[in-house]
Order: sequence, then structure tokens, then C-alpha cells
Amino acid sequence: MVPLTFLAGYSIIKYRESIKHELFLRIGSIHRLIAARFDGYQREFKERSDKLGKNRSLIYFLSTSNVMAAEKLIAEWLRKFSGSKISLIREDGVFLFSMELDAEGQIQTFRELGKDTYKLSDHMMERLRTNADDLYLVVKTRGEVHLIHNQRVFRENGQSAGYIEQVLTLSPEYVQQLAQKTGAEIFVLDNDGRFMASSDPDLMRNKDVFVKRVLELKKVNNPFRVDVSGKPHSFSIEQVGWGSDSFFVGIGVSRTYLDDVTQKITLAFMTVAGTMIVLLVFMVIIITRFILNPLYLLVEATQKLQSNDQVIEVEVTSDTEIGLLTESFNQMSRQIWKTRTDLLDKIKELETANQNYRLAQAQLLQSSKMASLGQLVAGVAHELNNPIGFISSNIGYLRDYVTALNRVVEAAHRSVEELENTKREVDYEYIKEDLFTSLNSSEEGAKRTK
Repeated sequence: MVPLTFLAGYSIIKYRESIKHELFLRIGSIHRLIAARFDGYQREFKERSDKLGKNRSLIYFLSTSNVMAAEKLIAEWLRKFSGSKISLIREDGVFLFSMELDAEGQIQTFRELGKDTYKLSDHMMERLRTNADDLYLVVKTRGEVHLIHNQRVFRENGQSAGYIEQVLTLSPEYVQQLAQKTGAEIFVLDNDGRFMASSDPDLMRNKDVFVKRVLELKKVNNPFRVDVSGKPHSFSIEQVGWGSDSFFVGIGVSRTYLDDVTQKITLAFMTVAGTMIVLLVFMVIIITRFILNPLYLLVEATQKLQSNDQVIEVEVTSDTEIGLLTESFNQMSRQIWKTRTDLLDKIKELETANQNYRLAQAQLLQSSKMASLGQLVAGVAHELNNPIGFISSNIGYLRDYVTALNRVVEAAHRSVEELENTKREVDYEYIKEDLFTSLNSSEEGAKRTK
């Protein structure tokens, strides 16, 4: 169950990551498509400005401020023009006229000849003068973003005759059309991170999130999540160049499909997991009832065999392998009881024989000890008789020596002559030598009896 759960969870995570990766690829392709579109606009503006700038009639009309003739010429170009507006500007920055295609494809003309109210700002004029040929600008006015290309027009003598201005307006309608073509939510920010246009008004509520991303990183490639109209979207912001200027385009793709698919897969997994858990619980009950419980009874009966003198039997409740095992256990229990009984009888017989053997062994040991003691006493008596006999034989000699010495002492009391005679008679010199020899021999015999 645990490996299956891990595998299913891992598969869901990987599937979700693959869908996210697919969303990121889609967002990236839309970014590349939009970047290519604006690159095409730049090339188209440049080519058209070059052609118009070389048109002698247009140069003449611009130099003479012939508005009506210039309008007819510009109208022919405008019908083929993918942008929204073309304007002719005098050398001093005053607009001669502007022409644009409305939503119905009709040309609208705005004539403000010679009025300083419709004049390029000093800052704009300065930038035009510092750029020899053309200038690309990103401007925001009245809540709309304008991608502007200004091309200087020269007379044949090389003097400046004025400017041709082409403008592509990124209005909310244009952004919505672009969003419908790409199937994504789109918003535009200027290079400083100011929110300028969007395909959905609800994106304005999250403009702080988008602005923060631009201000922090200036170019954000890692998609992030934002809810639009209550639906989750993955957004990515990238910088789009417009000549030397630039702006930011945010692309958002709905995550509803990703969340729905993930939710369905998770629900399917939970259903399968729940079904498997129910089956597992059922299998546990069946296994416990018909396999584990009989096995527990057998284990308990086996433990009782060690401390019970009676026959242990388990009730046979089925004809399955467990039942056969139980019957085999009962037979083994009866055989063990019979063997144990016979063994106890044999043990008692051995104990009786062992007791008799020990008694006989004790008697034999006692007899052996008495015999050894008699031999020991005989040996001791023999050892004692030798020195005692030696001492006894010396006592006779010592008694004779003492008697002879008494005679010598008595003769010494009577006279010297009698003393000398008596010493010769008793062999005094021999007695004097042998007396100490006999005493030493007796003393040695006495030591040997200790």
C-alpha cells in the first residue's frame, strides 16, 4: 500500500509538472509571437517611412504645406497600413494633419494646420534633432500606449522638410484582439513599470503585483500565479524592444485546465486508494478470522506444552490446510504426552538404580577406607617398633654403664688406688666413649617416633 501510494503521488506530481512545463512553453511561444509581431511593425514602419520620404510629391506637399494633396497620397498608403495613424509634421514640429483607420475601416482625418496647440514638445523636438534619420518612442497618453516612429524627410538640397510620424496605438481594444488571437490574457507596462493597457479590466486590480515584478527584476522569465476574474492564471513578463526604447508585455495563461485535471486525477487516486483500503480491511478480517486466529490458538497450545502434564488439543474448525495443521498438532501433542509419560517412568527407574548404586558405592568406599586404615596402622606400628626396639636394646647397655660408673664413684670416695683399680675393672675409658654414643642413638630413635 505504501509503495502504491508513493508511486501514485509521484505520478501526480510529475504529471502536474509536465502540464506546468507545457503552460510555460505556451507562454514562451506567445511571447516570441508578440515579439516577432512588433519586430515586423518596426520593419514595416521603417520601409514605409523610407518610401514615403523619397516620394517627391510628398516632399513637395510637405514643403508647401499642401494638405489636401498630401492627404490623398497618404490615404493610399494608409489603406495598406497595419498601424493606426500616420501624421505629417512640419520642420518646426507643428502637425499638418493626422489620418487613421477607425474600427469600421474608414479613414478619419484631423486637420490642425498651423496651430501651435498640436505641436511636438520641446523635448521631442530635441530628440528628433539628435537622431539623424529616425526615432522610435513609447508614449502613454490618455490611458493608451503609442508606439511611435518618426522619420525625417529631406528636400533635394538636403534640407529638412519635416517629419513623417507613424503610430501604433496599443488600445484596450487592440490588446483584447491580440489576446483573442493568442488565447491568453495580455497586459502592457512601460519601461518604468507603469501599467498602461490590458485585455481584461480585472488585471488592473493586480497591477501592483505586475509592477513589483518589473521593478524588482526588469525582466521576469519565471511564471507566477495571479487570479483573473476568479480564475487562476500563470503569468510571465518579458521586455519587448521598440527601437532604442522598450516596454513590457505580460502574458497569462489560464491554469483552470491544470487544476481541473489535477483534481480529477487526485479524485481518481483517492477513489482507487479508498477502494483498496476497503478491500484491504476486508482481507485483514478474513485472514484474521480463518488464518491468524487458528494460528494464535496453535501458538498458545504450543506454549502450554512446555508446562502442562496433560494432553493439549486444539479444536479443528475447518478442513483447510489450517485444519490439517491443527489435527497434526493434536496428534503430536498426544505423542508427546505418551513419550513424556514413558520418559518419566524411565527416569524413576534410573533414579532408583542410581540410588542403589550410590549405596553400594558408599559401602565399598567404607570397606576400602577401613582396609587402607588397617594397612596404615600396621605400617605405623612397624615404623614405631624399630626405634622403640632400638631404644630398648640401648637401655640395657646404659643400665650396665650407670652401675659401673656408680662403682667408680664409690671407689673414688674410698681411695685413689681403689679408684684406679675399679676403672680398669669396669673399662672406664670404653664406657666413657660408648655412653654418649648410646645416648645419641637412643635420642635419634626417640625423634623417629614423633
